[in-house]
Amino acid sequence: MLCRNCGTDNEPGAAFCHGCGAPMQQAPPMQHCPGCGQEIPSGLAFCPNCGMPQGQRMPNVNEAPPRQPPLPPPMGQIPPMQQAPPPGMYNPWQQPILPESNGKAVAGMVLGILSLMAWILPLVGYPISITGLVLSIKGKQETRGGIAKAGFVMSIIGLSLTACSSLLGILLR
Repeated sequence: MLCRNCGTDNEPGAAFCHGCGAPMQQAPPMQHCPGCGQEIPSGLAFCPNCGMPQGQRMPNVNEAPPRQPPLPPPMGQIPPMQQAPPPGMYNPWQQPILPESNGKAVAGMVLGILSLMAWILPLVGYPISITGLVLSIKGKQETRGGIAKAGFVMSIIGLSLTACSSLLGILLR
């Protein structure tokens, strides 16, 4: 091993030059690249021959690739919250989407329930049943909800019962 200071040939592994006493620089330890097998100095992040990251093992063909965290959505789009983020991870792009509130569907269902009780008095039963029916239909057009469908069914039943009550009232007079 040659001394960089004076050029004297020294024994391999010598700490100091026996000609001038200067400290000898040791050659860095070598390792083999797992990608190409080239002998390279230890401590490099990437192989200068093939570019493979060092300190990683070659992936096995039969293994599944490691799971990568999902990319954030494009700007302006907010995806629905599908599951809670892992502990310690906050994603400001994901916000829970609240269920849609449809006032017409809810009002139609409430009036449908009332029409099931108001059928005894036809003067009260008709307006309640018809209003509940109209609001349920309008609510069903705005969203696809079961509340509007339930209000529709109850309003129809209430309207039918009110009509039967009216007919009985006319016939029994």
